[in-house]
Amino acid sequence: MYKKSCIFAALLFYAISLSASDLQPIKLPVPQLDRGKPLMQALADRKSARSFSMKKLPVGILSNMLWAAYGVNRPESGHRTSPSAMNWQEIDIYVATSEGLYRYNAKEHSLDPVLNKDIRSFTGKQPFVSEAPVNLIYVADYSRMGGATAEEMVFYSAADTGFISQNVYLYCASEGLATVVRGLIDRDALADIMKLRSNQKIILAQTVGYPAEVKANTDHGVFNLNKVTYNQLKTFHLIDETIARRIIDYRYTHGPFNAINDLINVRGVTWKLIDQIKPYLVLEGETTYELVNLRNTGS
Repeated sequence: MYKKSCIFAALLFYAISLSASDLQPIKLPVPQLDRGKPLMQALADRKSARSFSMKKLPVGILSNMLWAAYGVNRPESGHRTSPSAMNWQEIDIYVATSEGLYRYNAKEHSLDPVLNKDIRSFTGKQPFVSEAPVNLIYVADYSRMGGATAEEMVFYSAADTGFISQNVYLYCASEGLATVVRGLIDRDALADIMKLRSNQKIILAQTVGYPAEVKANTDHGVFNLNKVTYNQLKTFHLIDETIARRIIDYRYTHGPFNAINDLINVRGVTWKLIDQIKPYLVLEGETTYELVNLRNTGS
């Protein structure tokens, strides 16, 4: 009897330790509306990816992405960046990270804690979901869809999820992130872990992260954007010394680059230039670019 009581107490303690009360709400920073690629360029770059870096996404990136997905863009009415039938706003975005599970609170632009447990591996059947930094789970709350038939609930919640996931795709294309929307999910098992009600239904999931590091295929090596010195960078044959200096100054002022596309914030850098120099740039590892001034070699 004593042994059974100890086991029960241990299980109870474990369950309590996983409760949302151990997670703190995250107040997201104000979305940055003055950055990103032009819409037509983002559409041209939109694609699905299934290889992700394990590097965590900064809170600023999460803030911008969630606002783009389904944030409030008209505070006076509470309307969102994505449409919903009858303005039901029935879709909730759950955010699964290594720290735990959160729900996006669009009205407060914050992350509300749900579960103090890493459930990423349960968000899909693909192997990459357990290591990618963020998995979004789109959940329809049918209780908000007053007057809708069962068929309409299924149809409109699926359509509304599609709008939201495409917003995430476009944001990721603009920011240089990798993403893929997924339907291969054990919905019953995941709903049980998330402690969803019977009238909450998982529609889709979407994985987001930095692209997996790919070794640049160049004849002259690469520059680590977060370690390279001005004297090294000025030898780069695709940029001039003025741009090299501005890149270094920007890094000193704002800290390490989180994505290659952050170069767009450097004065004088264009998207065309970024596309040209991206194969030569990395964010981790060593600078291996041959330290010769190719402007003087005739190449």
